[in-house]
Amino acid sequence: MQQQLLGVASKDEAAADLADVVGRLDRCLKRALQEYVESYAHLRHRHSARTRSSTINDLIVAHVKEEFDSSDVAVGRSVHNTYELTIKDKYKARFKKLSKSFQASNIPTQMSIEFVGQLQFPFLQITNLHVGYVASQDALTLTDSPRYIVCPSGSSHRWKLEITGEGDRLDLVADSAQPMVANDQVATKKRVTLRRESKQADASEAEQVADVAVEK
Repeated sequence: MQQQLLGVASKDEAAADLADVVGRLDRCLKRALQEYVESYAHLRHRHSARTRSSTINDLIVAHVKEEFDSSDVAVGRSVHNTYELTIKDKYKARFKKLSKSFQASNIPTQMSIEFVGQLQFPFLQITNLHVGYVASQDALTLTDSPRYIVCPSGSSHRWKLEITGEGDRLDLVADSAQPMVANDQVATKKRVTLRRESKQADASEAEQVADVAVEK
C-alpha cells in the first residue's frame, strides 16, 4: 500500500478534479504532435531525438498558452525557462515527453529534483504533475502516441492517468510503482538487515574460536 504524502492528491481525487480540463490538455498535446508531423516533415530525418522532443515541447507550450489564455481555472508562468500551468490552485503541471517507465527527461537541477520529489511548503497543498506523451517509435504514427498525466515521486511515480478516447475522459491505469519514501525505507531496512546479519556472523565466528580454544 502506497503512503500518502502530505498535500499530494490521490489518483481518484485528481481524476475527479481534472475531469473538466483534461479534454483541453489533451487537445494541446494532440495539436502539437500533429503540427510537428505536418510542419517539420521535411526536417524529421535531420532532427535528433533531443531536438524532436524540444521542438514538440515548445509546440505544446504554445498551444497550452493559447488554450488557457484568460482562463479562470488555470494560469501559466515560466520559471527559469520552464513553463508551468497551475490548475485550480491545486495542481502544477509541466509538459514533457515521457519514457516507457513514465519518467520525464530532466536536467537534474535543484528545481527539477524538488518538483519530482513533491517537495514544498506544507501549507501550499500543491500536487506536481507531468502531462505528456510516450512517443511512438514510428515517426509516421507520432500523432497516435499515448498521452498521460503522471504524478512523479522521485525516481518513480505515485500514479498515472491515461488520456483516452477523444480527450473527454480519463481512464485509470493500475500500476505498482512505489513512492520514493517507501523505496528509501526499504533500502534502509535492507542495510539494517545486512548489518545485523554481519554482526551475527561475527558473533558466531567468535563463539567457534572460543570453543576451539576450550577444546585445546
